[in-house]
Amino acid sequence: MESYGKYSSFDKIKERSDTIIFNDCTNSDIKQQCAPFDICIEQTNNDTITAMLEAEHIAHAPSTKRYSNVEDALRVLKE
Repeated sequence: MESYGKYSSFDKIKERSDTIIFNDCTNSDIKQQCAPFDICIEQTNNDTITAMLEAEHIAHAPSTKRYSNVEDALRVLKE
């Protein structure tokens, strides 16, 4: 099999065929004026928003215990 540097002829053919397939799919999507995936804005639910606000509060609260390593935090959890 002919070789091009570190690539064999098969690798070059496969790379070219992947490019052709991608271009064909992209052209088809453009013609149909669509994307090959759903485009949407995810809506965060109330539980997630509440948890994010709580985490933000905990992160900035001066009374929150802080640990310099995981071992110390795990030791406190086991007590």
